[in-house]
Amino acid sequence: MATAAAAKKGSTPATQDETQLSHPPEAAAQKLAADPWSAVQEVTDLKVLEKLKCLLIGPNGHGKTTCACRFRRPLVGVTELQAVPSIREANPNALIKTIRTFGDLLAFRQLMGSAELSQRVDGVVLDSLTDAQRIIKDYQTAQQPKRKDVTDQDTWGVIIDKTARLARELRDLPVHTIVICLDREIEIEGEGIVHRPAVSGKALPSMLGQYFNLVGYISRQTRVNGVRREVMFEGPDRYQTKRMTGLDEVEAPEPLLW
Repeated sequence: MATAAAAKKGSTPATQDETQLSHPPEAAAQKLAADPWSAVQEVTDLKVLEKLKCLLIGPNGHGKTTCACRFRRPLVGVTELQAVPSIREANPNALIKTIRTFGDLLAFRQLMGSAELSQRVDGVVLDSLTDAQRIIKDYQTAQQPKRKDVTDQDTWGVIIDKTARLARELRDLPVHTIVICLDREIEIEGEGIVHRPAVSGKALPSMLGQYFNLVGYISRQTRVNGVRREVMFEGPDRYQTKRMTGLDEVEAPEPLLW
């Protein structure tokens, strides 16, 4: 009856999966009621999707794109055409989807959700989340009923929510994923300069790392044998980093070796 009522109102009927989530099958509900521990599993029995999910932060020109596209055959969503030569040089096998408009971003998300994704590519790269948020902002601001030139507070809430959702969708893909973010230097009283992902939102820059199993800061360093690029996965508190077991605090920019 609930489905018929929803149809009369013009809303979307609940799917079978949604119905089962809200109303588990009677037999399963009775089993849980009789023995709540029946839903608990041994940790060794759980099959975990062991894929790299990395947030890569760094300044312009420090090799973020070159590093990120080193999977065997990645799909790269690129928001700046000047990055294409770097991708071509680093990996001629890369597939490119340019993202210049909100429609392009929706098309990239459709590719992400494709059933063929894991057969066609072994990794997905978004270059960059900073620009993707700007595209979302431009689109949402243009949808405001009044002023189109200033983003109001409610619209900012939508923009931040959609940015976080995009990050979660990328995290949940069945392939390796690297999300690139520009570096933003912020001066905090008593702490000095700290480095955070260049995305807008009061809490989002600090909480963004929780969506990934690895957070690295890429930079150019002068060593005895010359200048080289390095990715820091554990360092001073002024950098947002996260290291996985088995990785050193600093690694070469080679994702297939992480």
